[in-house]
Amino acid sequence: MNPKEVSMCQIENLLPSSQYDRDEHRNAIVDNILENWTVRSVNDKYHAIFATNSIPEAIEYYKIFKKRNSGLNVTALFDPSDNNNTGSIEKIQG
Repeated sequence: MNPKEVSMCQIENLLPSSQYDRDEHRNAIVDNILENWTVRSVNDKYHAIFATNSIPEAIEYYKIFKKRNSGLNVTALFDPSDNNNTGSIEKIQG
C-alpha cells in the first residue's frame, strides 16, 4: 500500500473493532476532547454531539466524562425504541 494513496477510511478499515473497545482508547478520546474543547467550541459558543456505537459504550464515555469533573455539561440520550432487553439495567442505573 502506497501511503500517499491511502485514505483514513481505508486505514480504519484495517483496524479491528477491538482497537476501539479499550479503556486506553476511550480515555485518549476524552483527553483530546477536554484538551481542545475551548478552541473547538469557539470559547463555549457552540455545543457538540458525541455519538457512539452502542448504549453500553455511551455509558462508559459518560462515566469517564463525569469522573473527570471537566465542567462540561454531559448527558446521554438513548433511542426510545430500545426494548429493554440485555444491558437495560445498566442503562437505567448508568
